[in-house]
Amino acid sequence: MSNIAKIASQSNVDALKKCSIVELLQFSDDEYKNIVLYSARYSSRDFFVELLIIIYENNKIAYQQLFFSQDKYGRNSLSLAAIANNVPLINYLTEPRLNYSINDRSQGNNSALSHSIKRKCVEAFICLLHQNAEFTEHELKLVNEGEPTFKKYFYSPQGFSDVICAKSTPAATYILRFVDGLDKEKQKEFTVYKDDHGGHALMAAAANGLDKIYHILFTKLTFDLLLTDNENNSLFYYLYRNRWDSQLRTLRDNLLSELKKQQTPDKIRHYADFLFTYDPELISNSTSRSNFISCIANVVTAKQAGQLSKIFPAEIERPKRSFKAERERQILRHIGSQLFFGLKSRIDGDENKLVEVQVMHLTYGGKSFLFIAANHSAVSGQILDEIRKVSLQEILEKDHSPLADPEANIRTSRYAVKFTDRVFSVDGERTVPNADSEQDKNSMQAIVAVLRANKLIELLFDQKRPDLARQMLESKLRFDQNVIFVCKITYWLSAEKFRHAEEFLTDIAVMAKQLAILEGKAVASCIGGKKRPCIGCFSRMTMDGIDRFGPRPGRFWSMTIAQQPPHAARKTVHTLLSTPSYITQAQGPNPNEYDTASDSE
Repeated sequence: MSNIAKIASQSNVDALKKCSIVELLQFSDDEYKNIVLYSARYSSRDFFVELLIIIYENNKIAYQQLFFSQDKYGRNSLSLAAIANNVPLINYLTEPRLNYSINDRSQGNNSALSHSIKRKCVEAFICLLHQNAEFTEHELKLVNEGEPTFKKYFYSPQGFSDVICAKSTPAATYILRFVDGLDKEKQKEFTVYKDDHGGHALMAAAANGLDKIYHILFTKLTFDLLLTDNENNSLFYYLYRNRWDSQLRTLRDNLLSELKKQQTPDKIRHYADFLFTYDPELISNSTSRSNFISCIANVVTAKQAGQLSKIFPAEIERPKRSFKAERERQILRHIGSQLFFGLKSRIDGDENKLVEVQVMHLTYGGKSFLFIAANHSAVSGQILDEIRKVSLQEILEKDHSPLADPEANIRTSRYAVKFTDRVFSVDGERTVPNADSEQDKNSMQAIVAVLRANKLIELLFDQKRPDLARQMLESKLRFDQNVIFVCKITYWLSAEKFRHAEEFLTDIAVMAKQLAILEGKAVASCIGGKKRPCIGCFSRMTMDGIDRFGPRPGRFWSMTIAQQPPHAARKTVHTLLSTPSYITQAQGPNPNEYDTASDSE
C-alpha cells in the first residue's frame, strides 16, 4: 500500500495536509484510479472534504476531473460512499450546491441506491431514499434476488416504516403489495410497529404527504387511529398540517362511526376525548359538532327533551344542602321563580312558552344592577309589559298557587312571605338571614335596595342593531345605579332563538368586564334562577367569568352549543364528558318532602 493510500485508509487529515498536490494527483490504483475515488471508498467524510479543498485550491481543472470521475466499474464517488455505508459522506455529496446527480448509474444499470442494496448497507439505503433516490424495478429485482438479509429487512415492519419516513412512494408501494398478501396476524405486525418518533406507518404517510400510500393504508390495513406519537401529535395533526381536508373528513367520519358503536363509558370517553382534543375543526364545524354530540349524548323523554351524556346515563340526585353561604344566589333564585310562576300563564302562546327565568346581580364600581332574562327568546319581549300591568312588587309578594306542580305551590307560598317580610316591609325592619360572609350579606342587601328602587327598563338585543344593548349598558353602568334591566331578545335565527337566558346574561357580564378594564372599575356577577343551568350554560358561564352560579349542571340541550363561541363550545363538550347531570330529587311516593327552594331560615 502506498503512503497516500495508507493516509486515506486511516483518514489522517493532519498527514494529508502535509502532502503535496503532486503526490495526490500522482496516486494510481487499478480499481479506483485516483485518490478521490479511493477516499470515497475508504475515508471519512472529513478527510474526503479536506482532500477536495486541497485539490481545488491547487488545481481547479484536476478538481473537476477527479470529482466527477468513475472507477473501472463506472462507479462514482457517491456509489462508493454507498458501498462503504458512509452516511455522512452521502449527505455531503448529495448537497444541492455540489450539483452531483444522485441517480447516475454505473455498469449493470446500478445507481448508488442499487449498490447499497447489493452490499446490504441499510443506513446508506435509507439515507439515499431520504435524498430522493429513484427506486425502480431494477432495485426491486436486486432486493428480491439479492442478499436474503437485506430482503428480510426490506419486507419487515421496520423496512416499511423506513421507506415511508424517507418519503419513497415507489418503494412503499412494492412493500404494500407484499403486505396485502399476508394474513391478518402478519399484517398486524406492520400496523402496530412504531418508528423512532412513536408513530405508525399511517401516521408517517400523513406526516410525509404520501397521499397515495396513506389512502391504501387507511382502506386496507387496520391501524390504531387514536395513536399519538412521542410529541403527542396525532393523525389529525399531520393531516391538518398537510391540508388534507378530504382525508380529515374521512378520518372524522370513521372515528364518529366507531364512537357510535361504543357501549361502555370508558370506550366512549376514550374515543370522544381523542376526537375532541385532536380534531381541529370538530367544534368550529357545525355539522361535525352535531354529529359528535349525537354520539356522546342521548335524548331522554321527560317534560323537556334534554340530553344526558352516555358516560353518565342517569341523572344524579343532588344532596340536600344549605344556602347559608349562597344568600346572593338564593334571593336571585327566588326572584326568578316568582317571575316565572306569576308570568307563565299570562304570556304562554301556542308555539312559544315561558320555560325559564334567570336573574343576574351585577356590581360595577360598587353599584348594583339586576338583569332579568328568559327562555324562550320569543316571549322575552312580553315580560316587561306584563310586569308593568301589575308591579314587580306585587308579583314577588304574591302566592301564585295553586300550580300544576305541588312542590312549586310550596315554593311560591314561602317565597311570597319572604319578599313581604324581608324586602318590601314598610316598617323598614328587613330581616336578613344568616350569612357566612359579610360580602354575601352585603350582596343581599344591595339586591333588596335595587328591588325597592323599582327602576325597570328594557335592554334590547336586536340583530339589526347589535350595538344597541352595549351602548345602553355602558351608559347606565357609568351614570346610574339600582336599575333592573329586562332583556328583550329579537334574534330570530333558527339557532339563536334557542340560546338560553344565561347565555345573554353572560354576554352582558362580558360587556361590563370589557368596560371595567377601560375605566379601572371592579365588576362581579352572580346568576340564579328557577332551574339549575344546563351543561351548555354552565360551561359558558365558567369560561367567560360569571363569578357565582349553580355548581351542579342539569341536562344538556344540543341547540345551546350551536351559537357558542369555540372556547365555550369546547368547555361544553368537556363538561358533558366529565360531569354528570343533576336533578333536584328522585321521583317517589313523597316528592314534596324534599324542599328545593331554600333553608327554612
